[in-house]
Amino acid sequence: TAQIYALETARMLGAGAAALGPDMAPWLVHDNERVRRAAVGALSAIGNTPPVAVSTLTSLLSSNDDQLRTAAAVALGYAGKSASSAIPHLAALLRDPAPGPRNGAARALGRIGGLPSDVRTEITGLLHDPNRDVRLSALAAIELVGRPTSEELRALEVALRDADPLIATSAARLL
Repeated sequence: TAQIYALETARMLGAGAAALGPDMAPWLVHDNERVRRAAVGALSAIGNTPPVAVSTLTSLLSSNDDQLRTAAAVALGYAGKSASSAIPHLAALLRDPAPGPRNGAARALGRIGGLPSDVRTEITGLLHDPNRDVRLSALAAIELVGRPTSEELRALEVALRDADPLIATSAARLL
């Protein structure tokens, strides 16, 4: 449909379509699932999630679709502090069996900030995740939330010995 093509174009434009972010909220509740999925994908790509979309995106975190959960988490991260109500739902996603949602949730939580200590502890635990992208997202989240806690510093010291040089280098940069 025309809506899907328009939303896919916005997704491909990425940040160049950021001004469209506030106009995408109605598409998140469209009757057509493909339109809803395209809207979430576009919001996660353009990086300008309107606060009005937070509750709808939060509800999508419980979808059976890994890609939809991931895109919704990423889009929530771009809402920044206005998505703080989603923190508990994103924290639950850190334990998702699929790596994509864990990755998206960690980055989103870092962007939202103002995290309770138990959520920061869960993010720190992701430094031991078997998936490289999840470990990188955990490092990015630790950097974004501000000054590392003593627990995070200890975990970063362990991450210095990660077999992946990018993980080790990123950990060193944060110390």
